Amino acid sequence: MDAVFSGRIVSIPDTASGDKAKFFLQVETINEQPAQRKTLATISSKPQNLSKLNIGETIKLKGNLRKPFTST
Repeated sequence: MDAVFSGRIVSIPDTASGDKAKFFLQVETINEQPAQRKTLATISSKPQNLSKLNIGETIKLKGNLRKPFTST
């Protein structure tokens, strides 16, 4: 599902891979519709952009949401 998500970063972004960051996002809106969800976000960007991400910041992301894998 392609969508625009806005919310608050609620974990310390992990930027160990250099050009990617992973963090938990407390989603407040999806496509301008209210939502109260938490999701793991993975984004790719230049390292200097990723270093600006901080816990507690409100951000807007445009991307793809996938269903979680099922356990067996």
